[in-house]
Amino acid sequence: MINIPFSTLPDFSETITLDNAVWVLRFQWNSKFSFWSMSIGNATGVIVDGRRLVPDLLLLQCHGKDNLPAGDFLIFSPNATSAPIGRNNLGQTHDFRLYYLTAGEADGFI
Repeated sequence: MINIPFSTLPDFSETITLDNAVWVLRFQWNSKFSFWSMSIGNATGVIVDGRRLVPDLLLLQCHGKDNLPAGDFLIFSPNATSAPIGRNNLGQTHDFRLYYLTAGEADGFI
């Protein structure tokens, strides 16, 4: 399980290596409807665009695995908070954290 770095900016990108491939993760805060979204891309372009970040669900399970990381992404609260994910409570030291689970870890989650 890999803890994905998360900025305090409302629109930012992270370049990260997962499963021996380089991926670009873009995160955007939707101020009108109060949610975070994530886009996933690689050198060929964007593969998943604007996936809403919700806690306790594998974020890629509804997408085919072609051209995507072998594992999946998961947001959860180590504090078991019932608060919604907000503009300022997602990140390594906040109520919610974003993790990448390897394929084996993701299979065990279902």
